[in-house]
Amino acid sequence: MTEIRPPGRFQRAVRRAGSRLENHRTAAGLGVTAVAAALAFVAWQSVNGVPFQSRYQVHAIVSADAPIVKPGDAVRVAGRLAGIVTDVEPDDGNRKLTMELRPSYAPIGDNARARVTIKSVVYLTYVSILPGDLDRPMAEGGTIPLSHTGSGVGLLEVVQLFDKQARRTLAKASFNAGIGLAGRGPDLNAALHDLPPTTRNGAAELRALTSKPGALAANIVNTEKVVSGLAGTRPDDVRGLLRSGAAAVGALAAQSSALGRSLDLLRPFEDDLLRTAPLADPVLTGATKLTKTLRPALVRLAAALPDLNRALSLGDVLRRQTDRLTGFLQPVIRAATPVIASLEPTVASINPLLGSLSRLVGTIDPYRQDFVRAGRGIIAATSTKFPEGQTAPNNPALRFAPILTCLGGRDPYPAPNSTMSHSQAC
Repeated sequence: MTEIRPPGRFQRAVRRAGSRLENHRTAAGLGVTAVAAALAFVAWQSVNGVPFQSRYQVHAIVSADAPIVKPGDAVRVAGRLAGIVTDVEPDDGNRKLTMELRPSYAPIGDNARARVTIKSVVYLTYVSILPGDLDRPMAEGGTIPLSHTGSGVGLLEVVQLFDKQARRTLAKASFNAGIGLAGRGPDLNAALHDLPPTTRNGAAELRALTSKPGALAANIVNTEKVVSGLAGTRPDDVRGLLRSGAAAVGALAAQSSALGRSLDLLRPFEDDLLRTAPLADPVLTGATKLTKTLRPALVRLAAALPDLNRALSLGDVLRRQTDRLTGFLQPVIRAATPVIASLEPTVASINPLLGSLSRLVGTIDPYRQDFVRAGRGIIAATSTKFPEGQTAPNNPALRFAPILTCLGGRDPYPAPNSTMSHSQAC
């Protein structure tokens, strides 16, 4: 027979506790519910890291055409989970994301950037943050502006969309590129050293390309046409082009030493060009201003060119009409020649009179207002029409009547414009 041992101390304690809970079922249920709620809260807090830690909140404005982001989507820094998106709301035609980051990833720089990325073909999105300059931290609750945000698809996700043949070709191209770069560390470092000025100059070129709205789109469309033309019309045209290109590149590779020496000789020229190019900026600025100044005149000239072209097209007609007019004028010119010759003595006799006439005009000129007033008085006195029968029909007549005033004798040699003031009180 199996020996039955008496219950131990622990077992007796458990039985007593169970008996007590049996009598307090409501309290036991509330306790279990509280424990389950606490565990659920801890689990919810654990989604974004260790629970009960403070969170660093930051906002970001993303374009309305960016991939859809929902609360609960991941926020990554350097590929690692750094937080979650807690809210998404509209903001002046765009979207405003509210994110909470773990303390270990806070703070971010005030020039931080954010990018909404599609992780896979199932449209799983996350927000990737580039922290920026951590020496200038962004205050908690700060906002990454629209100019520092973007969206797109990761390179690996794009590669996954290629078929097997394309991936195999891409792998071969990457392998060959690695072989080509092998042993060229100094050259690669020199290229990286030259990259900042190249980037600055390239940025200036891009700004020049995009100064006119639609210019870059037109370049892309034209590039598409060029690529379509390079595709050829036969299936092996592209292969032939690649073979020819490979032969050309191989010929250049065979002369790598000479090419390197040429590049070394070009470096001083490039330095001189970089030092000289800024001197052309004032000239280009002046040319730009001159172009803007000349633009209205050129527009008017362009508008007038059709009329000028039409006038020039009438050259033969004008020449024929001029010949006809010359034929009509020749008899008149022959007949007028003796008349013009007979006028020569008269014209010659006028020259001695010019001095006297000039003195006479100079003497009379100060009295021109007096002559004007006198002429107006004569016109007023002689232009009055009288009824028929009192004078000859339709003829004006002077009217003389005595004027009894205190007007005294006038100055026989009056000063200019002084005759109207010659009066005397009675």
